[in-house]
Amino acid sequence: MVSDMNQSVPEIGWVKLNTDDVVSLSSYLATIGGVIRDEDGNWLCGYAMILERDEVFRTEARSMLEGLRLAWEKRYRQVELESDNALLVELILSSKLIDSPLMEIRAIHTLLQRNWKVRICHIRRDHNAVTDFIAK
Repeated sequence: MVSDMNQSVPEIGWVKLNTDDVVSLSSYLATIGGVIRDEDGNWLCGYAMILERDEVFRTEARSMLEGLRLAWEKRYRQVELESDNALLVELILSSKLIDSPLMEIRAIHTLLQRNWKVRICHIRRDHNAVTDFIAK
């Protein structure tokens, strides 16, 4: 599912995963972060990581991958994933994941094949402020 809707709370029984990244222009570092919240908007868990600087697209994909891994490890089986990277969302929803040269994209594809429900949608950058703050 792709949507440009405003950030909202997930349905009852679902969790919301927001992911983001920040690639520094002045250093050799990038950071990624994400947050998982319940249907009331309460923080369940989150992550932040420092990585070596890489392409923005690959870093954003890595953030999404780490968020999905965390959701799986925490046993959340109904996940609404929101990302402000429209191109990444479109690529993941296409059938070209297996053929991607990026390991992160192939790993996301593998995770999505597990026994769980994941809805993926695009949100505007200004609706991803909490996750942007975590990544910074």
